[in-house]
Amino acid sequence: MYSSKLVLEYTSPSDFIDFVPISDVHYGSTLCDFDAFKKTVASLNTENRYWFLLGDIIDSIIVTDPRFDFRTTNVGDILLDHVETILDIISPFKDTCLGVLTGNHEDKLRRKCQIDISKYIAKQLNAPYMGTSALLYLSFRRNTHTEAYTMMLVHGGVNVNTRQGRIRKVEELATIADADIYVQAHYHDLLHTRTVHFSVNKAGKLVTREKVYVLSGGYLKAYMTDSDTSYVEQKLLKPLVIGTPVIRIYPEMRKIEVLENV
Repeated sequence: MYSSKLVLEYTSPSDFIDFVPISDVHYGSTLCDFDAFKKTVASLNTENRYWFLLGDIIDSIIVTDPRFDFRTTNVGDILLDHVETILDIISPFKDTCLGVLTGNHEDKLRRKCQIDISKYIAKQLNAPYMGTSALLYLSFRRNTHTEAYTMMLVHGGVNVNTRQGRIRKVEELATIADADIYVQAHYHDLLHTRTVHFSVNKAGKLVTREKVYVLSGGYLKAYMTDSDTSYVEQKLLKPLVIGTPVIRIYPEMRKIEVLENV
């Protein structure tokens, strides 16, 4: 697991810092909502807004892959062309990229073709490559005042068909690592919840601590008019949620908000 300390500056006690975990774009699939992805990327041009890539940015399904379907894959484009297209869109904001995770699609490509797409993207963005999971210590500083939060980021790989099951998988991360915020990709769903934990301080007073759990959405469409059939339609699953959340932290207010779509 990747771990790191990030130090972020802010200027006012009322300031907030945004974190945008972008995942599951699946560029290269004919079902990718590329316009929605570009809209999300344009929103990165905002003060005090930082972002991550959480994997499956490129669809990365090749002809020898059992998941390959000529009806939903742009076979005329090579994978590096897909990567360069993504980089053209996101590179203008590379200074605020905090890291790149890999997804199961990129990992399958790495195993079959010895091409590490995620590591290449991280290098081009001059951002840390964080593997499949990361635990981050976020230190917020205003002059000599500091506040701290912890965040766990994962892509994941276990398929769950219900929204309740998906959020439960995110909540289970708390049994692995202690953090204030848990973010999971892979499920193409946009949802968040939170739990409250009680503790006692040195003065013997009860204190509470919230943990926030976030599903990071995606950009793969499921049901479309005059479209080739997706795996979602084949299995009659619920439509997928398009978009990315914004995790907004108010350091000195000790407050976390989740805006469910940008």
